[in-house]
Amino acid sequence: MSSVAKSVIVCGGGIVGLSCAYYLARDGWNVTVVERNAEGADSCAQGSAGYISPSHVIPLAAPGMVWKGLKWMLSSRSPFYIKPRLSTDLMRWGWLFARACTPEHTVRAAPVLRDLSVGGRKLFVELADLTGNSFELKQEGLLNLCKTQAGLDHEAHGLAQLANELGVEAQVLDAKQTAALEPGARMDVAGSVYFPIDAHLSPRKFIPALIGLLKQLGVTFRWTTSVNGWRTEGGRIAAVHTTAGELTADEFVLAAGSWSPDMVKGLEIRLPLQAGKGYSLTLAKPRFQLTKSLILTERRVAATPMGDTL
Repeated sequence: MSSVAKSVIVCGGGIVGLSCAYYLARDGWNVTVVERNAEGADSCAQGSAGYISPSHVIPLAAPGMVWKGLKWMLSSRSPFYIKPRLSTDLMRWGWLFARACTPEHTVRAAPVLRDLSVGGRKLFVELADLTGNSFELKQEGLLNLCKTQAGLDHEAHGLAQLANELGVEAQVLDAKQTAALEPGARMDVAGSVYFPIDAHLSPRKFIPALIGLLKQLGVTFRWTTSVNGWRTEGGRIAAVHTTAGELTADEFVLAAGSWSPDMVKGLEIRLPLQAGKGYSLTLAKPRFQLTKSLILTERRVAATPMGDTL
């Protein structure tokens, strides 16, 4: 970079936008974060399971997902729910998604997902060291629990096999070996797949920690500020129109999640994104203590120990 710091506006103050802001500010950019909610408001990441999962090498758009997705759209309680409606954007997204659900796409995407996840894990470890691990990073691995032998065989010959081929260690365990890894819980399972490299954290503590680092770096925050348009000059974005007025910068980062397509409609850009419904439940005082994050494979339920909660 030149001796004169360049400016960048990050549109979106969720975990992705804040992370972009941190690494840009660390590299010397003058960073402004524009976020429609107030500081400390709820966000998608805060309701997540907090997984850091290099084991997740199979993309969502994989063989068999079209049929599963259609079935799940019939129930708002399904693990992957998109509200069915008459929408050209939804139909376009569905067509693109279906086209990607091929073995060839999985082969191409898996190494990329591995590299992104392994690289991201290293950065989380660095941030934990920098903050005194204020967001409770635990490097204990992940157990994919299988209730049935058929489910265990499917995981062993599917995800586990692919992960090992990509250099992400996956151990196929029987019920006794699984119980030995989590002695604090009683489990009625046929077995599990254990991924030692996986980790987890507490999202509700990570986001405030990241905001604290950004403030130390001099990042400007525009809380309760919504984006409602853009100004372009010579084929480039020159400014963003917000409820707080026009803001100019050298570069702009779009990090608004499922709201991103609406945010850039004025630029004649069509982003194939759809919001998916998720839900979570926190047990303040669980009857058993876990050390590792778990996935109940057949039920598609995730369980994560976060401090003294589950």
